[in-house]
Amino acid sequence: MGFFGGGGTTPVNMVGASSGTAGTAGYVPAPASGDQIKFLSGDASFKYLVPVLDPATFSNSNYNTLAFKVSGSLSSGSLLTTRLYFCPILVQKDTTYNRLGMRYGSIAGCKCRIGLYNCSTTSLLPTTLVVDGGEVGNATNTNYEATINISVKKGFYFGCLIPAADTSMNCTASYSDYMQCLMGTNQGASLNAFRDLFYYTTTYGTLSSDLSSASFTAEAANIPCVYLRNV
Repeated sequence: MGFFGGGGTTPVNMVGASSGTAGTAGYVPAPASGDQIKFLSGDASFKYLVPVLDPATFSNSNYNTLAFKVSGSLSSGSLLTTRLYFCPILVQKDTTYNRLGMRYGSIAGCKCRIGLYNCSTTSLLPTTLVVDGGEVGNATNTNYEATINISVKKGFYFGCLIPAADTSMNCTASYSDYMQCLMGTNQGASLNAFRDLFYYTTTYGTLSSDLSSASFTAEAANIPCVYLRNV
């Protein structure tokens, strides 16, 4: 019987497929505690279902920022050097990236430190640091990028930025359209991860390796554009 993995009669477990190898039929693996809202994948593991959006809807398909217009018209927001700002980034498939960037607007900028954090699957808030991109920026009307080399799984992440001094730069005009488009939620005043954009109060310097226990503050606007891409 095919159910037993190729015509045998002895029950066997399902073997997952990979990009180059077909899987085989068998018993479905037992879900572990905490897998109750996950789905069985073709690689024989349980995963969260991540929405995939059409890259053609991005303002620039080379930039994996999902609705942040890194070269479009955005408001000029005031950023404080005591705040590490976060914007969610959707990675649509397992990808290796070699650039992490941000954009200044028409007002003279200062150096900024940028990075990328993992996203908690329970709280939808930043957790551990994926990469600290170091310092970038110092002019106007320019995309500044750090050269990186990271391989990330599909899912949600957080780009982050902290300025070396109080400054103004291209930011989201309002979180409401972006958040409601991304998650289908209603605008609200209290912090609720993807429903609001937010920041973490800290000091300028090397990014923290783990923010799992950090406290975040909602920010209705003034979130800078941080993006991933390949060149």
